Amino acid sequence: MTDQDRFRFKWWGLLGVSLLAFTAFLDATIVNTALPFIQTALKTTILQLQWITNIFTVILSMTMIAIGKFADLWGRKRIFYIGVTIFALAAFGAGFSQTIEILILFRGLQAIGASTVFIASAALLSDIFPENERVRAISIYGGVTGFGLMIGPFLGGILIGILDWRWVFWINLPLIAIGFIACSFSLRGHS
Repeated sequence: MTDQDRFRFKWWGLLGVSLLAFTAFLDATIVNTALPFIQTALKTTILQLQWITNIFTVILSMTMIAIGKFADLWGRKRIFYIGVTIFALAAFGAGFSQTIEILILFRGLQAIGASTVFIASAALLSDIFPENERVRAISIYGGVTGFGLMIGPFLGGILIGILDWRWVFWINLPLIAIGFIACSFSLRGHS
């Protein structure tokens, strides 16, 4: 594969990888807005409610190093796609949760998916951009993911006001679909 072929869809790759990472970063803050509504809907205690955010942080922190090793062993792209799939399925399940225990389980799975996306996404950018453009690409990626953290509470408030608390999880699904489509052709030929 020539360099021209290898980097042909680099901007589409940046869009897809950044959008998928955006959803994982968004999820770190958007759920906090929904906590009072989740507490009412699922009739939970404050202690149970805290586990919705705590499980995400604990599992995210515990898995990053191991996932980095798996990405080195089995390929960044493969691990990235596995993480995105886990994250999407967990977001879908979290939105349909009828009990706090099931919601906490899905939040834990979301954390595994998010951890995978966090680790593999920046590494993938190093593969799809030539060395002289990597700093620019990673800077754009950092801006997009930072925006995900920042916009989470605001977007969560809008979704809850218009729709329901479940949409703080389901909002990820169309974004994941778009990001996945952009990655499907732009990451071809990359590991």
